[in-house]
Amino acid sequence: MSKIDRWLPEFYDELRRVAAAQLQQERVGHTLAPTALVHEAYLRLAKIEQMTFENEARVKAAFAGEMRRVLVDHARGRNAAKRGGGAARERLSVCLPAAPEQAVDLVALDDALEELKELDPRDAEIVQLHIFGGLSLKEMEPIVELSTKTIGLRLRFALSFLAKRLGEGDG
Repeated sequence: MSKIDRWLPEFYDELRRVAAAQLQQERVGHTLAPTALVHEAYLRLAKIEQMTFENEARVKAAFAGEMRRVLVDHARGRNAAKRGGGAARERLSVCLPAAPEQAVDLVALDDALEELKELDPRDAEIVQLHIFGGLSLKEMEPIVELSTKTIGLRLRFALSFLAKRLGEGDG
């Protein structure tokens, strides 16, 4: 049994819930199901043999990153296949300061997150844990090694940054 296998049964249902919440707000007819998203992320993580997890929070963080990559890879592939056909781009429901529940282009979100990562890797990680991992501020504490209050402040800043970047693409 690999190291990831030891943790998965403990929070598999929670990961499916997070995946379902992410996919629920996307456009109708999405080809990824919550179970498929979790399983694909698991398969990618299981291939990384040197990866060790000292606690559940670290496993959730790893899953958040892989689920992001699976969603973005899927969106990029669908966008490339439908380029020129006027098809809708993959969208994800994200709570940003300017719009409480806004569907954003998944590829544009990933690009904005990469830009944020260049400015502040920790803020990008906090957003990734929040959006793709569904972690609460308290659950993020052992991962980012900051207080809940500081995480909340940094998350608000980071979401504002993303809202501004994503808003620039609309005009």
